[in-house]
Amino acid sequence: MHAIAFDLDTEALKTACHNPSWQNAYNDIGKVLTTKGFLRQQGSVYFGNERVDPVTCVLAVMQAVEGS
Repeated sequence: MHAIAFDLDTEALKTACHNPSWQNAYNDIGKVLTTKGFLRQQGSVYFGNERVDPVTCVLAVMQAVEGS
């Protein structure tokens, strides 16, 4: 099983994003992870389904960072 857990620095988000969209960051990341086969377990902890491998984990994080 593969998992991704994350925590965001909200002050850094406020500085980096000059609009109210920074408040949606957790949801935006969750949407990306869900499309890659992850299911939210609790808070910002996501477990991958049976098809998620290490490469999928890396690609999911890269896509979440890019914001697409």
